Amino acid sequence: MRKALVVILVIFAILTIGFSKTEKIKATTDFGERVILYDDGTWEYFTVTSTSTCPIKILNAYITKGEFIAKELHVIVENTSTKTIRAYKLRAIFYDDFGEVVDTINLVAQEKSIKPGEIGGYYSYWKVYETLATHVELWVSIVIFSDGTRWFTDEANADKYYF
Repeated sequence: MRKALVVILVIFAILTIGFSKTEKIKATTDFGERVILYDDGTWEYFTVTSTSTCPIKILNAYITKGEFIAKELHVIVENTSTKTIRAYKLRAIFYDDFGEVVDTINLVAQEKSIKPGEIGGYYSYWKVYETLATHVELWVSIVIFSDGTRWFTDEANADKYYF
């Protein structure tokens, strides 16, 4: 009887340990973003790793005189990926004519539909309230695709563009 009880307890322990692994469940939020849900209640975005090539190429950027005191930053981008881009975030460092940093900001473009190989940005711009800005350094930090996946990188690994 004792041997049977020990055998049953050992089998129960093995089965319990075997099924207690954290399971990954892929899901899509109401906003269309793909996430991974874990059975311990935590979650994370389903991303394409930053080791892959940046899915956006910045073709051109220029600063123009805007209304009142604000300037306008125009950025022309190309989708170099095989997926449609829904949103992206750029990091911008503005310089004056002496090459000194005058401002650093994040630029967000969302509610887009830039198809693979398509060029976008001709009809949009960001307001720049730093009146001394004459040059800009840009890089892509996050891209969200229409299927909900994300691409990201950090400043150290980013492809930087100077205009």
